[in-house]
Amino acid sequence: MPITPTYPGVYVEELPSGVRTITGVATSITAFIGRALRGPVDEPVTINNYGDFERIFGGLWRKSSLGYAVQDFYLNGGGQAIIVRLFNDQRPQLAANGDPEEDDDGEPVMETVQGSATLSLQKKEDTAATAEITGRI
Repeated sequence: MPITPTYPGVYVEELPSGVRTITGVATSITAFIGRALRGPVDEPVTINNYGDFERIFGGLWRKSSLGYAVQDFYLNGGGQAIIVRLFNDQRPQLAANGDPEEDDDGEPVMETVQGSATLSLQKKEDTAATAEITGRI
């Protein structure tokens, strides 16, 4: 491309950099992974309001903070959430006498296990976001 001088001794030439621009994505979408009363297990479910969460996953449950976190997300103006329910199908631990151990509320104590989930979001613009989440359930 020919260079057109603008001032004596000053020449400007733009070179293609090959760098792609960053595509904007919605920031009001989040993912929640945890225990819920009911719903599909180990499968991402997209919801658009807290009513969807109550209908599919059972709403608030005092033994898990998932419902409270989703409720707060929507109370603070969240738009869309992706929920992954984790489930531990293990029997209660047994005490030395063979009876199930109980917590302060008289509920059986469940064994703590490690769990992990991978969530991939694919947009039409060929941008992808992947989150690796590992935690205790």
